[in-house]
Amino acid sequence: LCDNYEAFIYEIDKNNEILRFFPTVSGINIQKTDDNTYLYNRVHDSYSAVEVDQFGEILWQLPNLSDHIEIYKLTNNQYLISDKNNKSITLYDKDKTIIWQIKDKFTPYTIQPLADNLFLVVNQTDNSIIEINQNGDILWKCHLSDDEIIAARKISDDKYVIAQRFGTVIFLNRKGKILKKLKLMNYISNITVLPDGNIGVVGEKLQQN
Repeated sequence: LCDNYEAFIYEIDKNNEILRFFPTVSGINIQKTDDNTYLYNRVHDSYSAVEVDQFGEILWQLPNLSDHIEIYKLTNNQYLISDKNNKSITLYDKDKTIIWQIKDKFTPYTIQPLADNLFLVVNQTDNSIIEINQNGDILWKCHLSDDEIIAARKISDDKYVIAQRFGTVIFLNRKGKILKKLKLMNYISNITVLPDGNIGVVGEKLQQN
């Protein structure tokens, strides 16, 4: 809930009950870590990747990023950040030292860590989804041309879910065959795979005639 850069982070259970909330600075792409902390893209003053505890206290922060990033906390207190405008995918340690970086090869809109140090990336350079390794080598690629891809998640070894900007969610297999196509909203901003395996979709509700 955001008003003039005054914002709150809420955690809500499946029954729509508020478990906790705390004030913060305006942020997007919020997610909870396995350490019961929260990661988000802080969009006030300077765009930053931020980790906060359950009381909103900042535990880790990396400034001077762009207005669209995704951040994941991996093992050994390492932070994976995709930065669209800077055209980079970077792994940092807790001291903010770069462990490795892929720069100027893709325009990453979203990223998902996979097994075996692989990553699923929405590449806005050519509106594709790709699987890459930490060297930036493309191991798999699928291209869709009818609408802008804004998020993609791998949900099994042979199945992906893709969100397109103007409200369509697509399920496809590794051969690129579309398994299901759903028009859910007017506009989608992100999707996520929930702990129970369901898909969460964030966006603007589709108006019914």
